[in-house]
Amino acid sequence: MVASIYIPPNPNYRNLSADLDTLFKIFNTAIVAGDYNAKHTSWGCGSSDPRVANSTQEIDDQVSNLTTEILNAHASASRPFYQTERPYVQGELKGLIKDRNKARKTWQQTRHPQHKTELNRLQNIIKRKIYHYRQQAWEDNLLTLNAEDNSLWGIAKAFRKKASPISALNGPTGIALSDTNKTEVIAQSLESQFQLNDIHNPHKDEVITSVVDAYLDSNANNIDLIPPLSHLK
Repeated sequence: MVASIYIPPNPNYRNLSADLDTLFKIFNTAIVAGDYNAKHTSWGCGSSDPRVANSTQEIDDQVSNLTTEILNAHASASRPFYQTERPYVQGELKGLIKDRNKARKTWQQTRHPQHKTELNRLQNIIKRKIYHYRQQAWEDNLLTLNAEDNSLWGIAKAFRKKASPISALNGPTGIALSDTNKTEVIAQSLESQFQLNDIHNPHKDEVITSVVDAYLDSNANNIDLIPPLSHLK
């Protein structure tokens, strides 16, 4: 809700609270800002309020201060959102990745040791920059933790939680320990899952065959039959 309010400079006026209550009852949420006792001859007042902005710079400063106050209030009343996806790569890092990909393609084509050295150099630079970026992102995340919104408790709980152990593969002959046995167990499991279902039903096949034959007999003049292919031996 946006409202323009003028209160005349009357010393007997005492209904400001009631007027504000009336405005707030119209909408559930509202932002109230302004000087409700501002004086100016434009709306019939005998004098003007001298506390005004006299230049565009003062107006810009007041707008900047108001914007800062609103953003600070929003930040203190909002719960931070953490982006778990990979951040968008841009700037210097994006250029380094393009150079790295180009160097990798050159080395794959030539297999020259010098090109391999250049590829390794670019790869190491990218690793260091990604490490520093993640470190800075982690530090920024720590600075946003707060005990009041349970964010500090949540991250502490995540660190105290022990990782669940990975269950062993149990095949027909027992627990698979070696890589070869694990591969066999996985292959057997996939083979058993991707089997054709037994959908053969003699009675249903007879019904479908009779319907198709009847249709072909009644439309023999409109259909060019193609003989079935012979099985390869």
